[in-house]
Amino acid sequence: MDENKTKNKIKVLNVFQNEELVKSKEKSQHFNKFEVC
Repeated sequence: MDENKTKNKIKVLNVFQNEELVKSKEKSQHFNKFEVC
């Protein structure tokens, strides 16, 4: 495998993981807002 290709794949995977983390954080924040209301 090309080293650059592997690095790019890892970068893409990290981006996906980060997006999922952000989404779940936003979701939990929304739930907290509802609980406060």
